[in-house]
Amino acid sequence: MEINCDLHAHSGYAGGVGKISLAKIDDMMALKGINVVGTGDCLHPEWLAYLKENLEEGADGMFTFQEGNITFMLQTEVILTSQVKTGRKSVHTVILFPSFDAVDRFCSVIDTWGVKNTIGRPFIVCEDKNDVSQKLYELKDIDSKIEIIPAHILTPDGIYGSNRPIRYLRDFFGEVSSEICVIETGLSADPGILELIPELQERTWISNSDAHSHHLHRMGREFTTLDVQKATYSQVVDAMRKNRVVRTAEFHPAEGRYFLTGHRGNRRGHNGEYCFFSPGNVPEGHVCPICSKKLTIGVFERAVTLKKEQSLTGEDIKDRKVRNFVHMIPLVEVVAKGLHIQSVISKKVLKKYKTIVDLVESECDLWFMDDETLEEVLKGNIDDNIYSVICAVKKGKFGFYPPGFDGEYGKLYLRETVDVTNLQGVSSAV
Repeated sequence: MEINCDLHAHSGYAGGVGKISLAKIDDMMALKGINVVGTGDCLHPEWLAYLKENLEEGADGMFTFQEGNITFMLQTEVILTSQVKTGRKSVHTVILFPSFDAVDRFCSVIDTWGVKNTIGRPFIVCEDKNDVSQKLYELKDIDSKIEIIPAHILTPDGIYGSNRPIRYLRDFFGEVSSEICVIETGLSADPGILELIPELQERTWISNSDAHSHHLHRMGREFTTLDVQKATYSQVVDAMRKNRVVRTAEFHPAEGRYFLTGHRGNRRGHNGEYCFFSPGNVPEGHVCPICSKKLTIGVFERAVTLKKEQSLTGEDIKDRKVRNFVHMIPLVEVVAKGLHIQSVISKKVLKKYKTIVDLVESECDLWFMDDETLEEVLKGNIDDNIYSVICAVKKGKFGFYPPGFDGEYGKLYLRETVDVTNLQGVSSAV
């Protein structure tokens, strides 16, 4: 059977997150068509208490909320920090747990490490890569089913990110890197970008929303479809470890906040002007032409750099795995575009969204529906403008301009693609 999984989320105890409840997550993800969702922040004492009070364990490490439609897996993101050659580096990392007992035991372990477990993403401070490796092995010793997944690997705070850049996974993770089976693409990257990085080719690539909100344009905006015998924790982890990925559903990288190198307009000295650059057009020394400070290096440029730096080249890799993926845009964004409305959470947009979902069963079903069925189900039953935008997106007739850079999301541009390999821009506020 195939199940849609979004295994990286956050609670209201993570930075930049409003109030989030299991009830809201359950309602929203049922509309999206996501079957399995990460709880987010399961190490945080208050959120953990809430989870224990409100989740009921079903089959093997899967949990439900009341009479809910979806299942939850216990999940957190931690920030590992360690000294590397370029300085002290912080790496965001997703961890999945098979039981509350495993979570409790890990909370006891990090307490002995002196970790302040008072925020959604606790910082685990390590001395060097050997210490990182030792700590992660200690975590894995709690339960062999615990899964460690480097998060959004090319963004500035990912393992390959531009903040204190490194060349190989082992440069940060040490010996335990050989046991890292799964990595997360992140919103600003997709399999087309990750194919540039040689040492990733034998690992499984998954996509998650990293949602900091329960809203429909955040949760489920990326997900992974896995082939499992039944929906259990063991089966989900085994499917990831053995690369039984049917497909990933991806943000177009150019919509992601860190796709190109650049500086956003609200930085000091910019007065609303911004700049962005494709890898071949980056100014010498990464000096911003507006403020003369170092530019924030984008995901695309980091991938190109890593292809050059790693000892293998793309041409040396034998039997390259085929990664099935689809680019999609959150349906509420598509609806808002068709209605010429700015707010994706307006009542009018949400009403039209639910009309569409009632017709196609779920948002996920919409993106995988063939054109003939789509026309039969939707044409004449929804606004012509909305239908036109949906068709344009499904046919790939869209792009983002300006693209995402330095923390700014890309801006949707319909019915024409944008060549992201040769862009540079200096302009007024995004």
